[in-house]
Amino acid sequence: MEKSMEKYLSVLKSAKLFHNFSDHEVLPMLRCLSSRVASYRKEQALFIAGDALTQVGIVLSGTLRIQKEDMNGNAVIVTKLNSGDMFGEAFVCAGLSRIPVSVWASACADVLFIDYMKIITTCPSACSFHSKLLGNMLGIMAQKLILLTQKMDIVQKKSIRDKLTAYLETCVNENESR
Repeated sequence: MEKSMEKYLSVLKSAKLFHNFSDHEVLPMLRCLSSRVASYRKEQALFIAGDALTQVGIVLSGTLRIQKEDMNGNAVIVTKLNSGDMFGEAFVCAGLSRIPVSVWASACADVLFIDYMKIITTCPSACSFHSKLLGNMLGIMAQKLILLTQKMDIVQKKSIRDKLTAYLETCVNENESR
């Protein structure tokens, strides 16, 4: 698998999960984590709402979309994912037995899957990268929590003017500039 993954090394290094990992650490780590790559055609479903999910996915190539369907079959796109983006971590970390969203390939895509339990538990050989990997996963979850808190702050405002003001305040704080 290492040979086939070499072409994705730059994408993997851009993924937040592998932040601060050297080139020579990433490929052996993927082997230790029993990762696998799957390919999808355009408009092929990776997961449908209600499916079981025990792995996190990292987009290696192509684009995916995460969407939520209502009871009438109407779909709302929650987010779009590009190369290097990760998905599924919030659901598996929360211990949900079934995911509440669907994941579709918007274009042909290759996706790396890693079993979540392999990320959060050390292997028998006590690889040195596990603590760094776990720290990165916690950082990703914390960033998502902050983003959701900011979104909730904006959405809870009563008027459009207040929502726009809250959004602009968020932009000012993120960019440290008015």
